[in-house]
Amino acid sequence: MKLQLIFSIFLFQYANSIDSKCSADDILKVGQCLEKMTDAVEKINSWVDKNFTYTDSEKDEFNKKCEDTKTCFEEIQKNCDDFPGSVIDGMTVMCDRFEFMTSDFSTCVPKLNSLTEKECVKQFFGEEYAEMTIKDRCEALNENSKCVTEEVAKDCGDEMAGLLGNHLKTELKKYKCSKD
Repeated sequence: MKLQLIFSIFLFQYANSIDSKCSADDILKVGQCLEKMTDAVEKINSWVDKNFTYTDSEKDEFNKKCEDTKTCFEEIQKNCDDFPGSVIDGMTVMCDRFEFMTSDFSTCVPKLNSLTEKECVKQFFGEEYAEMTIKDRCEALNENSKCVTEEVAKDCGDEMAGLLGNHLKTELKKYKCSKD
């Protein structure tokens, strides 16, 4: 279900932006890119189902899927001026978040299930975050960053909270919604 929703969001965003500047081949290639994105999202779902555990080879495989997907969308954007950059930005943020959570932040990740009982944490780590528009993500990030880092500090320590705080600032900038 999550996968279908994410797929629909990206397709909807793209379909609403198509005009005559995009060739039929570019439009068809979107389907290929979405398949690549689906593979990447399935890897994330698998990771969540396995209680956030991943082998190094699985992590490398996911990172390759992310790069392949971003490259695929970037190739379309080169030929199709009106292809929404938000699709690439969204994919980049998703991939960066996975990289962050499987590297620097990995020792705190298993504690996230208990932390998501707090609404502010749920806004950032819960399922509904993937379903939000970029505008809503910006709002959630701006409203909840302090609360999320405070909750993470309680369960994972100040070092993890600091890492998360820096990551949140990076996401705000990548979504172009920073208050700075």
